[in-house]
Parts: sequence; C-alpha cells; structure tokens
Amino acid sequence: MTTNHTMQLEGRRLIVIGAGDLGRELCAWFPELGISAFLDSRVTQWSDPGLPPIIGSPDTYWPQPNDVFLCAVGNPAARLVVSRNMEARGGKFISAIHHTALIASSSSLGAGSIVMPYAIIDINSHLGDHSLLYFRAGVGHDAIIGGGCVLLSNAVVGSRCVLGDCVVVSTLAFCNTGIAVGSFALIGANSFAARDVPSRSSAIGVPARIVNVCSERPAAAISVAVAV
Repeated sequence: MTTNHTMQLEGRRLIVIGAGDLGRELCAWFPELGISAFLDSRVTQWSDPGLPPIIGSPDTYWPQPNDVFLCAVGNPAARLVVSRNMEARGGKFISAIHHTALIASSSSLGAGSIVMPYAIIDINSHLGDHSLLYFRAGVGHDAIIGGGCVLLSNAVVGSRCVLGDCVVVSTLAFCNTGIAVGSFALIGANSFAARDVPSRSSAIGVPARIVNVCSERPAAAISVAVAV
C-alpha cells in the first residue's frame, strides 16, 4: 500500500507530542511531513536549535482548526492515554508510513500509527490506533494488533496473532502463529512466545516463560524497554 501523507497535510500544521528520542527520529525519517512544532510536558527547549520549536505541554494545549498530530511517546500506556486525551479535545491524528515499509492493500492502520523503515504488514491484518512499528518489524497475515502497541526493531508477530492494547514486543522477539497476547504484556528481547501470554505479564526466554504477572499496568517495566 502506498500512502502519500503530504497530500493530507496541505494547509495543516503537524504537531508531534513528545520531544524525546522518538520525536527526533520522526524528524530524521519523515522530513516530507514538515513537522511544525512539538508538545512536551517535561522539556521546554531542544539542545539542537535546528529542530522545530516546543510550543507547550500536551496537558494544556487545545487543538486549533488546522492542527493534526502524531504521538512520539514511546511508553505504550502513556502513548495511548496522551493521544486519546488530545482526541477528546478534538485533535485529529494522522499516520506516518515510511516509504520503504511494505503494507498489504488488504490491511488497515488505525489513526496515529507510525511505521518505520523496512517494516512489513502482511495481508488482512490490522494495526490499532497509535501503534508503533520500529525498523524491520513484521506482522504476519490475519493478525490483529491492539491500540498503543509497540513492536521494536526486528520484532515479529506471527500470522493470526491477536495482541491486546499497549503490548510491547521487544527487539528480535517472535510471537508464534495464532497466539493471543493480553493487554499491557511485555515480550522480552530475543524471546520466542510459543503460547498465549496473559495480560499485564512479562514473557522472557526461548521458549518464553511467564516471569511475572502484575495486577496493575506495568508502566515501569515497559518504560525500561521503550525509550520515550
């Protein structure tokens, strides 16, 4: 599937939420999007003066009629919350698909999705709102990826897998064909998840073992795996 984002940005101002490493990567890998500004609640000024300005906090910013947004917050739970809060105020999110990514025409992407270079999404699959596929990540056919999920570099989700919201599949991890991974779960780097993974748990190893199950969202564990 070929997507031309410059057409949908004509007359619009693209604002990126999150002035961290992922925000800088978006500037580098998607120069054609012409990012206008950033929002961040912790940072007020870049160390690199060549980057677009930080104009405020996403907590207090109200969208203007010509604004569109992308979220560059790496922590999945925070990413989904921040994006949905902006949507509740009327903010509209676009998706960013690098020109080297391969996405089957029968697959679909939710609003605010980011697909980095050389990622692949096979036929009849769906990527939920505000999900993020890093370099060379892969999604097999007929898979369903929930909202706010993050697939790190070279991670693979096999065919017919179902991932809940805010799942992290770490670098070089593989989800076996047809398994289900519950919301807020973490698949560790270099791990092979051969069986279903419960919500709010971590699966590590080959084959992956469930090493902990949290009663609350594992935001602390996720933030270690994903740079904001």
